[in-house]
Amino acid sequence: MKKKARKFLRLTSLTLAPFSVFTTLISAGCLQKNSLLSEVNYLALGDSLTAGFNEETYRDFQGTLDKDGNLSGQSYPAYFAYYLQKLNKNSLVSYDNLAISGTTTENWLYLLNPTKYPNGKMSDNPLVTNYSGNEKYNEIGSVFGDFNKDSYPGLVEKVKKANLLTMSVGANDPFLAIFNEFKKWASIIKPKSEEAKKLLDPNERANFLAEKGMLLKAEVNKKIEEINTNLDNLIKELKALNPKLSINLVGYKLPNSGFIKILKYLLYTYAKIETDFINEIPEKINKIIRETAIKNKVNYIDVYDKSIWNDSDKNLMAKNFDFHPSIQGYKKIAHQLLLKLTLDQEEKDDSNAEELKNTTNFDDFDENKPTYSKVIDLSVFAKSNKEFLEKLNENKQTSEFIAQKSTFDTDQEAAIKDDKRTFGNIVREIVSLPIFDNFDFRELIPVKNPFVKAIINSYLGKPAGSLIKDIEQLENKVKDYARPNIKIFDTIIDSFIRKMVAFFAELNTDQEIKEFKMSPQILFLTLRNAILSPFDLTKLKDSATFKILMNLKPEQILTLLGLGKTPSVPKPEKPKDQGSMPQTDTSSQKQESGTGSTDSTKATTENQKPAEQTNSSEQSSTDSKSN
Repeated sequence: MKKKARKFLRLTSLTLAPFSVFTTLISAGCLQKNSLLSEVNYLALGDSLTAGFNEETYRDFQGTLDKDGNLSGQSYPAYFAYYLQKLNKNSLVSYDNLAISGTTTENWLYLLNPTKYPNGKMSDNPLVTNYSGNEKYNEIGSVFGDFNKDSYPGLVEKVKKANLLTMSVGANDPFLAIFNEFKKWASIIKPKSEEAKKLLDPNERANFLAEKGMLLKAEVNKKIEEINTNLDNLIKELKALNPKLSINLVGYKLPNSGFIKILKYLLYTYAKIETDFINEIPEKINKIIRETAIKNKVNYIDVYDKSIWNDSDKNLMAKNFDFHPSIQGYKKIAHQLLLKLTLDQEEKDDSNAEELKNTTNFDDFDENKPTYSKVIDLSVFAKSNKEFLEKLNENKQTSEFIAQKSTFDTDQEAAIKDDKRTFGNIVREIVSLPIFDNFDFRELIPVKNPFVKAIINSYLGKPAGSLIKDIEQLENKVKDYARPNIKIFDTIIDSFIRKMVAFFAELNTDQEIKEFKMSPQILFLTLRNAILSPFDLTKLKDSATFKILMNLKPEQILTLLGLGKTPSVPKPEKPKDQGSMPQTDTSSQKQESGTGSTDSTKATTENQKPAEQTNSSEQSSTDSKSN
């Protein structure tokens, strides 16, 4: 009997042994998942949202952590790292931000595993074709080189070393689709083609654009759906490289900026695409990111408190020709992210923890449970949520703390002040892309009038082989008339965009955008004034061609281009009021030192009076500082 009992015990022990090992492993796994970080090896990946692109500088400033522990950057990861270091200098062990503006989910799959995902080559994405690293602002060059390697061991090494990752990716997938669709349209509309002839007919043009609008919507929706699979694969690749890595995904917020208003207006007016379509793009992407995070058991964090990030906001989001957060907005994202990853949400009688659970203001909940878990050890910084927030905010209200400029802020501003770009600089880079090689913009001007042909030929010369070379050739021909130290093309673009944004500034709702009508006269005068903006008009005033062109009315311009009645070239006459001829007095060409000139030009709508025209000699500081 005793032998049977001992035999039974041995069999039972053997049977239970694997179960015991299994439960031990499960416990260890749960402990690993629930263990909190006291020392952070921080890695950030993704697109322009993570790279810190903004309309104040028009460039990425990911930032770095040097060997002496000095931080730099104007991205939300840089501010996140700065807050950690400020609270406890030993809490931040490493910081690497490898985010790149313009990148898609396919690009990051390729960078992590080029052999497995060859379709995401950076050279195939025109949004990043000319991207190059700058050791002053990031580590991109040292890790990726020229993006033409067979593998990127530097990236893999950083993924393996990190214990905390934040990532934003997906927004460029549909944006790239829009870019590629526009490229297709341009390729089929040759000036002498049948398609181009059809576009001269209003009905044919409307049908063509409506058809292209439907195709554009279909392509965008297709790309959004593909994010689902790509992001799922991306998370799996990261986990395969580092199973212990805490992965945290953030989404996007659409601002009510001039850029978005203009985009809505153009798509609605010409392609018959409803304004809601633009509004829904980030919502759809965020939904996919959230669901993919839940599926893969990683954190999805909504950093956009709806009570703050809304159309009445004047500080956190882009206002003019951009769609990214402002630098202050990046500070707020970092602040919100740190609270959600650090605060004890079970702490009783803590209003800060309760705010994070507000399902009205945040979308990071699934069945009333947060879609993220705490990652960072609060006790490294404070004994309670209240103490943590007081230390972080320096005993100020959060809004006051975010708005103030710290020494870190001023140091970053000083570091980047000489390298700020304008939108005109960005456009110059775009037209320098290989897709514009062998592009002759002369063919786009339907000139029938010999007088206009003579002017165009005298200034444009022969095709130089690419669009950017043609532009540079034209700049060289007129440079003697320009104001000193100025890039002519860039300044024209900046001036035109600044005035276009001003037209849309007072349109606060989608309905107002849909009802907006811009008069051709106002558009013409705005374009003309923008073209004149880089020039010293005192040098131009004796030019016969200049005098003639400055007195042409919009309808006469159309006539001279062969799009109106029989052309008739007017003689030079005395300038008229209302901006028909810019002032040539040098005193009117003062260069202002503020953020930009006051633009009194307003668009004409069906229910508006024609507004006062801006004198073309008004210049913004961005014009005079372009370099």
